[in-house]
Amino acid sequence: SVNYTAWAAQRPTTDSKADRIHFLGTPTERSSRWGDMASETKLQAYVIEYSGPFTKRTVGLLQSKEGTWDGYTLFNPLGSTQNFVVDMRGRLMHSWQSRYRPGAVAELLPNGNLLRAGDVGNTKFAPGRGGIVEEFDWQGKVVWQFSYTSTMHVLHHDVERMPNGNTLMIAWEVKTRNEALAAGRNPDLLAGEELWPDKIIEVDTKGNIVWEWNVWDHLIQDHDSTKQNFGPVGSHPELVDINYEPNGGHEDWMHSNAVAYNSDLDQIMLSVRHFNELWIIDHSTTTAEAASHKGGRSGKGGDLLYRWGNPMAYRAGSVIDQRLFWQHDSHWIPKGLPGAGHILIFNNGVRHPIGPVSSVVEIVPPTADAQGNYPRAGQVWGPKTALWTWPNPLSYDFFAPFVSGSQRLPNGNTLICHGQKGLILEVKASGEVVWEYRSPITPKGAVGQGEDPLFTPGGNSMFRAQRYPVDHPAFAKRSLTPGAAIENYSVALLVEESTLPLRSKVGQPIDLRLASQQDGGRLRLLGTALAPGLIPVDSRFLRVAPGELTLASMLGTLPTVFPGYVATFDSQGHSTARILIPDLQLFVGLELHTMFLTLDPAAPTGIGTISNPVIVNLTR
Repeated sequence: SVNYTAWAAQRPTTDSKADRIHFLGTPTERSSRWGDMASETKLQAYVIEYSGPFTKRTVGLLQSKEGTWDGYTLFNPLGSTQNFVVDMRGRLMHSWQSRYRPGAVAELLPNGNLLRAGDVGNTKFAPGRGGIVEEFDWQGKVVWQFSYTSTMHVLHHDVERMPNGNTLMIAWEVKTRNEALAAGRNPDLLAGEELWPDKIIEVDTKGNIVWEWNVWDHLIQDHDSTKQNFGPVGSHPELVDINYEPNGGHEDWMHSNAVAYNSDLDQIMLSVRHFNELWIIDHSTTTAEAASHKGGRSGKGGDLLYRWGNPMAYRAGSVIDQRLFWQHDSHWIPKGLPGAGHILIFNNGVRHPIGPVSSVVEIVPPTADAQGNYPRAGQVWGPKTALWTWPNPLSYDFFAPFVSGSQRLPNGNTLICHGQKGLILEVKASGEVVWEYRSPITPKGAVGQGEDPLFTPGGNSMFRAQRYPVDHPAFAKRSLTPGAAIENYSVALLVEESTLPLRSKVGQPIDLRLASQQDGGRLRLLGTALAPGLIPVDSRFLRVAPGELTLASMLGTLPTVFPGYVATFDSQGHSTARILIPDLQLFVGLELHTMFLTLDPAAPTGIGTISNPVIVNLTR
């Protein structure tokens, strides 16, 4: 057997012999190849290979496989005043700048404008607060805004633009202790002097509130017969128990975090985190009807038509019947997509009976009648179980205690946002992850590759992410040129802005970007081979196969195929090159392996930095 010692300190460098890894036992005895050593030496030798900077991928594009759904992904970092759109290689396609940090959602509109909730800093209210909704045009100009903030109310979490151009918004509305007690609140469940029930407002393009629904108009309680709303809670699941309190009496009683609209049904869905439920209400009512128990297509006014996730909230079940645990982003899957009409939910899993486990669940709600009312199965609304769950089985490795969301894609995949980690996944129906991107954005800006943003102040959390097709109307007649990756690189070779393998059609230009901050102004050589390999250079290796193509590309004798392969870095250590493979069938199926090295006269062998390799698979 071979005794080997792993390198546990800094990476080896050429600065001093003491810092080097070498194959033999002393700083002066070194062997360039394992095969050059005697067998007895191998038993004691260090078996460590250093082939250049292999920085662990911690941000940006982390995974990309076949089977993804092509498009552009919008995300809104919670610690930033910017919103970003990236392509499937993690390249920046567009961004918008606001005065405000998120408050919290952002969505791209068909006209290319960005609708964004902003946090104006009303610190009286809880996290998720907003106060303003802004609409930016493609150039970043604010073309519409609506402010709703005071000591008595504030917008929070989510907004949704409706087909008629109006916008649905969630708001906290302050009720005093006396108002809460008069409505039947148990004084033991009031931790402070206020209660913040939620309401939904609909705002038109002129900034007028044209419709409103308030949970305060749909309460029930069986605590005090002398107060308002007294009645048998279990007999009225269409009403909300003002004394259902799983959160210790906090002012933020409901913490609704998502609002969705279904134009076919003319109904609104609300995700109510602290109730561990989603609710559906009738939007066909007038504001007066929405404050009552009659009217609208359903005939139920503003009462709940459907609720799911936690029947204990209406006295119809026990802990074993609870399905949601501090969920986010409940919404109908839109028409034309796999699972259309089903409900998709990010189930955060806080206080889940088996422990901290998050999941995305797809449920099939009961079929509504002609008036939009949903039948119950006995005392509760179904379904009993989800149609689809990811991950399955649940895993302690996937837990997002706050924010997060999901989106069904046209090919049946599901885009999943792990909000706490700023992680976006694309998952097949089978459960396989085929695409993975992690935001590098923190309150201090973009981190470098290799850094973990979770350990930077403020982290890299995002509220939600959304994928848009490349032919979405928002991108029509716009010149979209991929930019650089958002994350920073100190030393790296990138192909189409990532170190991950690239699938590229023959005949299409392949862009390479070289970064080596310590090599500003130095000559660098790129080399491309048809296979991986190990070319020894002092105690390091070039990870490309030796051969005529490798040598020719490094010497710059094929400039039409490999333009820019022999050049110098700019003063900042940046450089670019391209691969131009002719559009010929004979090149289809080839795998190209590329790396760069820098020439440094001060280095013992004259070779300074050796880069990571990148791989390109040529297709038709």
